[in-house]
Amino acid sequence: PLQMGNVSLQIPSAHICEIILGRTSKRCARMCSAAGHGPHELVVSASPIMYDLELLWEAGDHREAADIVIEDILALNPGTDEPRIRRGLHFDRRGVLQSWSLSMLGLTALPESFGTVRVAWNLALSANCLSTLPESFGGLKVGGTLTLGGNQLCSLPASFCRLRVGAGLWVSGNGLDLPLLPYVQTTHELPGP
Repeated sequence: PLQMGNVSLQIPSAHICEIILGRTSKRCARMCSAAGHGPHELVVSASPIMYDLELLWEAGDHREAADIVIEDILALNPGTDEPRIRRGLHFDRRGVLQSWSLSMLGLTALPESFGTVRVAWNLALSANCLSTLPESFGGLKVGGTLTLGGNQLCSLPASFCRLRVGAGLWVSGNGLDLPLLPYVQTTHELPGP
């Protein structure tokens, strides 16, 4: 095993692994526990974390998937108040994420895991301090309106043209050249299980 401080990593040589240093995450602890490993022993899976997270959303495990995304948001925005992030979440009786308001939280960055989010209706990210979006952002599926207005965006990731929005996209109040805004696919199908 590879020893890193008090963490022992057992990595099968045939697997391609991505190791993120600098913090111990609850997600890693849950993965270790589920695999029957101790708190300081991590077996890295061959399947990428993003793929696993997409499967959670697609399977309808929206609460668990949202918990993982929230953990990643907090890691990139250490001064952000977790209860305020959670207050913006609205699930239906089946646990499907209906809407999520992340407006006016002072967010400066979104994690790559954010591109896996599935929202049946509206997703609000307005009035934050976002200057960039993660490359995965185009993987979002929003059944209603996506609001990004009032941030500091000057460019959009290449994946933005794959974005699926059901009703509308609001990007005003940024430094974007709107005539160059890429085509965003609109659909009236609601994401979910």
